[in-house]
Amino acid sequence: MFFFCVTFPQIIPSSQCDTFYSITPNLYYRPPRTILGDIRKVLKLHGSLKNIHNKLQELWTCSLQIGWGISPHHAELSCYYPNQSLAQIPVNGLKHFEGLDPWPCHSSIDECIADLQELGYQSIYDLYRYPLNLQDCQKRWQNTGHSLYQKLFNPHYKNIIPCYEPIPQKWSNHRYFEYTIYDPSYLITAVMDLLNETLETIRKIQKVTDQITVTFFLDFISHQISKTFFSLKPQSDFFQWKKIIEPLLSNHLTQALDEHNHLGVDHIEITAQLKSQE
Repeated sequence: MFFFCVTFPQIIPSSQCDTFYSITPNLYYRPPRTILGDIRKVLKLHGSLKNIHNKLQELWTCSLQIGWGISPHHAELSCYYPNQSLAQIPVNGLKHFEGLDPWPCHSSIDECIADLQELGYQSIYDLYRYPLNLQDCQKRWQNTGHSLYQKLFNPHYKNIIPCYEPIPQKWSNHRYFEYTIYDPSYLITAVMDLLNETLETIRKIQKVTDQITVTFFLDFISHQISKTFFSLKPQSDFFQWKKIIEPLLSNHLTQALDEHNHLGVDHIEITAQLKSQE
């Protein structure tokens, strides 16, 4: 069982996928209330399917329907027919055999189900015992028939890909001010807010950092004030980072601004060197 399907009791936005990034980056949102995930590359990391199942339930406060399967559509079928084998699931269950590729319309799959029942198919398992060929499926049910055949017999049909691009080795975050800032204390507060946001993003993409560079871009001149913090213990706890960085950065910024005749700062940037979690 390498795929899971989560169906929610209410309509959810696509951004709800963010909640499940700690399980796997290979997620797919199908409106209006379904999320599917591929765990083939992360199963060893979590230890077992039971651990992943428990984590899925912990990430959401309300009751979820969770199904498992050898493909996204088999996982969705398991959501609606939990603890039942394919031989126990009626052909009518094809309504919930969608996965990444929803049926074009309800009437098309209803017609397909009615024809299969007339042909003597009673369970999903019967479709594997007495398979129709691709040409016959396409002739009988056009696009729906082609999709049905691929879902049943093509193990690589429409695999889930990661929701975000491959992770770079560096992560940069910027903040531009509407006007020039001269107050060092205000700048330090802005940096701490930006650092918190940066660490939260790094946590979501399942990376850590032990090197942070803070850069202040001065107004009117092409000059920067930078401070890099090396060999910091990798962590995502903002308050621990703040204790280390804030006093050192405050002293460095105050001295540097004095040297530059108290010029203001136009914008700030935080750059983090990324590494995998140990």
